[in-house]
Amino acid sequence: MLKQTIMKLKHLVIIAISLISSSAVAQVPYINKISPNSAAVGETINIIGSDFPTSNVTVFFGGVAATTVDASASLLIATVPYGATFEQISVVNTLTGDIAYSNQKFFNTFEAADLGADEINDHLSSQVTNNTNEFQTQDLCTCDLDKDGDLDIILSNVGSNNITVFTNTSTAPGSSNASFVKSSISNTQKVTNVICGDLDGDGYADLVANELGGSGLLYIYRNTTAADGSVDAPVFAAKQTVQIPNLSNGDIRKPGKIAIADLDLDGHPELVALAEDDNSLFIYQNSSTPETITLNATPVILTASENSGTAGLGGLEIADMNNDGFPEIITSNFTDRGLYVFENHSNPGNFSFNSPQFVDSGASIRTIKVGDLDQNGFADIVLSNSDVSIHLVEIIANTSTTVGSTPTFANSFEIQDIQRSWGLDLGDIDGDGDLDIVFASVGTNNFYVLTNDNPTSIAAASYSVSNVPLTNNSRNIKIADLDNDGRPDFVFTNNSTAAAQGAMGIKYNEVCFDPEITVDGSTKLCTGETVDLIAPETGLSYIWKKNGTIIAATSRTLTVTESDAGNYTVAIADACSNDSPAITVQSLSASYTTPSFTFNTNTPCVGEDLSVNIISDPSTSNFKLTGPNNFEVEGTDVTAITVSSVDINSSGSYVLTTTSSSSGCEINSAPVTLEVVVLPTVTVNNEEADQICDGSSLTLTTSTFSGYTYDWKLNGSSFTPAQTDPAGLTITDEGDYSVTILKSGCAETSEERTITKNTPPVASFTPSATTLCEGADISYIATSTGDTGLTLVNTWDFGDGSTATGNTVSHAHASAGTYTVSLTTSYAGVTNCTYTPTTQEITITATPSGSALNLIRSDNSDPVNYEKCEESSLLLRVQDPYTSYNWKTISGTDTTTVSQTSTAQISGESRTTVLLRDDLQCSFYASEVQVSNYINGGISILPTGSNQIVSDPTLGQIINLEEDQYTINLSTDATSPVWTPEDIIDNPTAIDVLVTPSSAREQVFLSGIDLQDCQATDSVLLITPGVRADKSFTPNGDGINDCWQISNVSGTDCEITIFDAKGRKVKDISFSPDNSFDDCVWDGRANGQEMPNGTYYFRMSCSDSENESGGAIFMAR
Repeated sequence: MLKQTIMKLKHLVIIAISLISSSAVAQVPYINKISPNSAAVGETINIIGSDFPTSNVTVFFGGVAATTVDASASLLIATVPYGATFEQISVVNTLTGDIAYSNQKFFNTFEAADLGADEINDHLSSQVTNNTNEFQTQDLCTCDLDKDGDLDIILSNVGSNNITVFTNTSTAPGSSNASFVKSSISNTQKVTNVICGDLDGDGYADLVANELGGSGLLYIYRNTTAADGSVDAPVFAAKQTVQIPNLSNGDIRKPGKIAIADLDLDGHPELVALAEDDNSLFIYQNSSTPETITLNATPVILTASENSGTAGLGGLEIADMNNDGFPEIITSNFTDRGLYVFENHSNPGNFSFNSPQFVDSGASIRTIKVGDLDQNGFADIVLSNSDVSIHLVEIIANTSTTVGSTPTFANSFEIQDIQRSWGLDLGDIDGDGDLDIVFASVGTNNFYVLTNDNPTSIAAASYSVSNVPLTNNSRNIKIADLDNDGRPDFVFTNNSTAAAQGAMGIKYNEVCFDPEITVDGSTKLCTGETVDLIAPETGLSYIWKKNGTIIAATSRTLTVTESDAGNYTVAIADACSNDSPAITVQSLSASYTTPSFTFNTNTPCVGEDLSVNIISDPSTSNFKLTGPNNFEVEGTDVTAITVSSVDINSSGSYVLTTTSSSSGCEINSAPVTLEVVVLPTVTVNNEEADQICDGSSLTLTTSTFSGYTYDWKLNGSSFTPAQTDPAGLTITDEGDYSVTILKSGCAETSEERTITKNTPPVASFTPSATTLCEGADISYIATSTGDTGLTLVNTWDFGDGSTATGNTVSHAHASAGTYTVSLTTSYAGVTNCTYTPTTQEITITATPSGSALNLIRSDNSDPVNYEKCEESSLLLRVQDPYTSYNWKTISGTDTTTVSQTSTAQISGESRTTVLLRDDLQCSFYASEVQVSNYINGGISILPTGSNQIVSDPTLGQIINLEEDQYTINLSTDATSPVWTPEDIIDNPTAIDVLVTPSSAREQVFLSGIDLQDCQATDSVLLITPGVRADKSFTPNGDGINDCWQISNVSGTDCEITIFDAKGRKVKDISFSPDNSFDDCVWDGRANGQEMPNGTYYFRMSCSDSENESGGAIFMAR
């Protein structure tokens, strides 16, 4: 899965805390390079640098010290010890306590055939288990605590208050001879992680652990073995503590991963700790002296929160990612993707880090380890995953190419099917000279080995995975040679669960050696000469053969004399006993003088050409000079033997081999050591972007090392007058800047840093309005201009305390007034320009309020009168024009939209308002009005005789006629009356009318004008007593007299039979009358068909025998 690498703007936050004056910093040793950065036990490496101690010096290969060191001020030649681990090499001045660390990590290799991942298990021992007898054995580290040459193992136990120490008491090489003695360090609280390293510069590794609970403490245990203990009996002083600061709310922070590293190169390694509660890390300055550990109780705090997840920081690694000599801090989110790289620009006594560079990953991260996997000189990143539901690990390639530049990284790639990864480590497992990777697995009973099959390419396809089975799980793991046979083994926390007593588990490396013989001398022997044939250092026995026959010699070095000439091989007494390639030693039986040589100087500066003064036998026909890093120059003329343009790789031992012209025998000279004066690495540092604007300045810095002088340069030339202050060069011009560091007649110049000059951007903008209502959004569009190729950043200030960033933004001012809106346009990452803002005045008007909201008018003669006729609607309007209207009637808390135009017809009685929006975008409600019917409106039907109107809950107004009453006189108070139905009313438009009902129930309707000049209506139901059957009906669908009815029948069930004029039965009808007005009996249909017009007859009989009836019916459609 490809992931985008995200880089925050450089130098947004620089944390620089001056701890001590640079002038007060004593000269401390400095390592420029280790060469080579991998070697086998017993081989030598060159440690090249400056200000090395020539006595009281200890060189550590990770956690174990070199047994042999040849020391000069600029070159240490150290022999790789047993137990060397994949860590930085450190040089300790045990007199002053100063420590120098290599920026490269060293790893131990050995001579073996390259194995595939599927072969790893076949070359590992069975598991060896050493019980801790403590619950949840968690973390471990490896250091030679008693300096006996054997790595000891220290383990934390989350389930108890004890730290377990397994002292390595082995007395002979090989896994069969390995032995350990357990002891404990007791605490008042449990600890999670444990690390070891020399904090006080006394040459002994101290311990640091983090408290699991309690008060957020870090525990420091000073190693006092040199004074109080003995070999195989390490001793520690009473623990010291420093506290991680509490959170701002007073809560105790939980310490996370811890590390030891010299961040400012002052010779004293800092203690660095993470917090698991928030995204903070803490740097405790170290001012220790031998046998006294002193840490500043107030830490420097860095924060990283680009993608912080729900908890704090998880992984921690400190390593130089851009090869400038200063190690970067690398940490990661604990519950979310991504890691952070704090680029280090510190000076001795002064911490300075860029704001963290965020590098994305595919999953959350638990453990971080870096190493140069592809051998390009820049360290790559390996990650284990903290999400237990995702079974993968990741690798991120370092794509940097320039010393001192901001590190760059490729997208991470994943290696799948690594179950529940936790701890990890790097080392050469199979002896092929490449870094392999091992992952512990907390969820399965195994660990995983990833063999590096193609070191030239960092890709998933370059790694093969081997699953190494165990008796229980592994949580954390280290690669280290524990049995002193020269092959790195695996040591891990085993059975690491809260419910079980844990253990230290070991799988010993039994990969077969594939040896090669190193020749010390010439194999073409002259008279009286010998040659040493040297096998790889293993601690095991050797099997030497001459001409294919085993000889008595069993030691590592075989000295061959002139009389022993022949073909020689060697095998290591392991499970394979592979023979080395043969070396042929010849005896040429000739006298020949041993050559010697000198350089014109043994301490040249970088870049010098050296001449070689050779003294040799007159019969010499060939000269060959060999040296470090495969240096070789050969010729028949002595003048051809030179060393041109020496560099950091030229330091080391040189040997001259001459050849006799008469016999062909060869003799080697004594070695001559060349110590190239190498000065500390300097880079041009810039706390801003590499841009400078007209009229502005920029300050460049470089690392400050005591005892050196400096010279700044522009485009390769020194300034006039010279600029020599490393703490700062203030510049105003563009160009290529470099700095030269000088000492003892030598000078080295940094890589150039290109600074580009720009014209400050011109800010301008266009608002969507300059006058608008309060609360209304105004859009602002930046129209600024600037130099091509630079990103413009537009920052807005709206004059009311609000700000925004963007090319197009919007803002609403909450209150009326006049505001000055300003725009400042800057270049992204360029902070040294003078950026001039541009402004515009914006007027904000108040939303109408109070009496200004009395805006609703009616169409009544009095426009503020909101009464209406009951039967009519009232037209409401607002006089002034607006851009939008939303008329609403209000009932309780409910509103109903009735119109979205400038007017509204209100038909019922209601509270009414309108939401208005004016041309200044003020939105407001007009004051409510109450629309109501006229109080004294309406018309009435009035009987003029003895009859009276009564109110029936179902039928409404009714008049009950008397027996044998066939007409009724009605009157009204309306003007312009209209009575219906007209056919039963003598004068439908008169005030007083005579009504002759045609059926037992007859509804009379009236419409007319009331006293308020409103059109009104009234009605009354006339009820004639006795059974009344309609004489006729017209079923034509016009809604008038469509049904034949029988009235005044109630409380009984009736059966009705319809006959035609010839007496034939047409239809039987069951009729159950009720008190409703609808007494419909027959609709003129029979058998689903309309019957023809004409006369019909009916007969009705009812269950009460009181409503018998019959008669004729006339139907006309």
